[in-house]
Amino acid sequence: MKFLYVLCALCGFQSFALDREAFTFTNYDLDVRVEPEQQRLAVRGKLILRNDSASAQKNLCLQISSTLDWRSIQIGGKPVQFVTQPYTSDIDHTGVLSEAIVTLPQPVLPKGTIELEIGYEGTIPLATGTRSADPLLRCAGSAMWRGIQSQSRPQISRKGTASSRRRGDGRGEKLRPA
Repeated sequence: MKFLYVLCALCGFQSFALDREAFTFTNYDLDVRVEPEQQRLAVRGKLILRNDSASAQKNLCLQISSTLDWRSIQIGGKPVQFVTQPYTSDIDHTGVLSEAIVTLPQPVLPKGTIELEIGYEGTIPLATGTRSADPLLRCAGSAMWRGIQSQSRPQISRKGTASSRRRGDGRGEKLRPA
């Protein structure tokens, strides 16, 4: 009988596993600030994600380059609980990503959407020996950045900083671990 309780408990925990492929970016509006002299990047903006899974989702995962740090994640102007952890992947050619696991205040139903306000920043070391030397593409760590084209590079101001606004429809791109 004790074995049955243990088996039921273990099977029940599977329903709490993170589904990293549940959400799709449907829209994003990002304000990007680049400081080339310090090799720094700061991003603030809004994301709209759609739950494409068959079940309601109480958590979602966001990934960026391991050289960047999550600063804030909000819903409706209110901070939400999130934890960060390293996530093994070579999508940004560093071997690991910085993943934020967000606990949502309400589950997102199948086909439902959620809007997040996000902020992250950090340094982008000069790319040497990587497949992509463009720091805006290299730092991405997620599918939402694949839509950035080289002709939309930010303009550098007299202060040695650059600022640009990125918008996109997400092209229905999945959040996928590499």
